[in-house]
Amino acid sequence: MRTLKSLRMRHRLVGAVMALALGCSVLVLSSAQPAQAATLGTAWTKGFSCTLAPGWRQVNAFPPQMTSISGAVEYVYWSPDLYRWNGTSWYLYDGSKPWYWAWANSNGVVYRPDQPGTWFAPNNIGIQYAPYNNLPAGSYKVVDYYRWSNGATSSAWSYFRGDGGPYCTFNY
Repeated sequence: MRTLKSLRMRHRLVGAVMALALGCSVLVLSSAQPAQAATLGTAWTKGFSCTLAPGWRQVNAFPPQMTSISGAVEYVYWSPDLYRWNGTSWYLYDGSKPWYWAWANSNGVVYRPDQPGTWFAPNNIGIQYAPYNNLPAGSYKVVDYYRWSNGATSSAWSYFRGDGGPYCTFNY
């Protein structure tokens, strides 16, 4: 026989679990939302570009927009990986990029007047993009990994800025 006290306790426990689950799903599901719907702890890709010049093929991954978890200014981190098509599936081609960092608040990444820029390499040098140079002919795409100062993580495939598609191809 359940008492009123045990029912209340069960109700509180279920409510707490539901709130936690909803909070986690908002963090994960909102990571792909556009800037207009800025929610705490979100990240969205800014795409990648592909440059072809005689004897030169390069993919540039651009830093994402991210918001802080707390709403206050805190560190956020981003690391891209380059994938290549082998004719059957995508495989990790270059996973060597470090975790770049920025400061973000509830509105997104913030400018650093003491070190002009928004995103920085581990050596505190500002970056505009993460380059992958001297690539062989083929098809490429980028996955962005995101990390927040509280340990939360997320990832998303980036988009090719050239046509909004998922990848770019260097035919020669």
